[in-house]
Amino acid sequence: MAKILTRLKNAFAAYRFDATHPPEKYGNSYFIPISGNGRTFADLQLLKDYTEIPEVSAIISLKAKAFSKMKLMIISKSTGQEAQNRIYDIKVLRNPNWFQSQKEFLMQTKTFREIFGNEFIYLNYPYGMPSQRSKAMFTLPPNLIETKTPDKQPFYLQLEPNIEYTFSWGNKKYNIPQENLIHLNDNRVDMQKDNWVDGQSWLAYQRAAVNNIRSAYEARGFIIDNVGVQGILTNAGTDVAGTQVMDETEKEHLKEKLAGMRHQKGKFPAIITSLALDWKKMSVDNPANLGLFEETRNDFNKLCDAAGTPGELFSSDTGTTFENQKWAERRLYENTIIPEAEEWIGALNSQFETEGESWEIVGSYTHLNVFQENLKEKGDALNRITLALSNALNVGMIDRDEYREELRRFGLILGKE
Repeated sequence: MAKILTRLKNAFAAYRFDATHPPEKYGNSYFIPISGNGRTFADLQLLKDYTEIPEVSAIISLKAKAFSKMKLMIISKSTGQEAQNRIYDIKVLRNPNWFQSQKEFLMQTKTFREIFGNEFIYLNYPYGMPSQRSKAMFTLPPNLIETKTPDKQPFYLQLEPNIEYTFSWGNKKYNIPQENLIHLNDNRVDMQKDNWVDGQSWLAYQRAAVNNIRSAYEARGFIIDNVGVQGILTNAGTDVAGTQVMDETEKEHLKEKLAGMRHQKGKFPAIITSLALDWKKMSVDNPANLGLFEETRNDFNKLCDAAGTPGELFSSDTGTTFENQKWAERRLYENTIIPEAEEWIGALNSQFETEGESWEIVGSYTHLNVFQENLKEKGDALNRITLALSNALNVGMIDRDEYREELRRFGLILGKE
């Protein structure tokens, strides 16, 4: 009885995220903050990388925008066409929750996954009802979720693993029922007994590249903040005894003049003095001479490779042709976005238990312009093949059996008579 009461309490606690219990309003919009109550220092560092390193945020933003262009549909398994019976329509796929559109939801959940290596999608449905009757769907900030696997047995001996999820909101913590949560994660190489289900972000394995970029920005910023160069002003004047040494009064006067000119508009960028001065440079006055820009580009390329994002899709000094960009976008979808989306769609079908239904959830990117030309090329090629085979049949070069066999070989007809 106690377990049932606890389960009911957790279920009703979930409704704190519905329209009657919104989070705090900031400005003119509602949003879920992704700061505070970070579960680990590593999560906070990943968030810091995203918010402070332009190269990291550019890659993640590109992937999130590309992912959000997915078209979600309910498809009939028998016809392969979009299901017309709207009873089977899972409404949260079109309208996830009361403050996010479908596109916003897809972008945010992908951003969370890319930053933290974990993605938590919470489905809000009444206790005892199937998940298909979900009233809302939220993507939860991974840095506010604590995951535990309390069973002592190794994971490969657990047929139905017990996973405990806790969501921190302000000073309170809420237990999230495992069946209400879709947990997607990246690979993990340091699996531990108390938590063997959380993934690790791809950024965690690119720490050297990220730190190099951060150091390059800091070095360039130091040069800019210090008017581009560091050096020593010395007295170049001489008399019969040799070099004249500046006295303390002259040194202080020069220091005051330099300090007064720093970073202020309208200040004349020179010192007029009766002293004969000489300048001894102590630092590099051009960041390019330090190789900082080249280092940043090299490390950015490493990050692009790790994230599966072609470098041609980003702005560069050398530029890129339209044709290169077009094929780069194709590679992004075919090699990265679509495989990742297939995993995501598979998780939705599993959660909504579509295996026993006559329909299933499908995600598609074929409506994008980048694929339209490819579809036209395939269609033109198939038309040419069909026309050539028909002409060969008409003039007696092949018989009907050979005609059908060639159509099968090119995939124009399936099966055998």
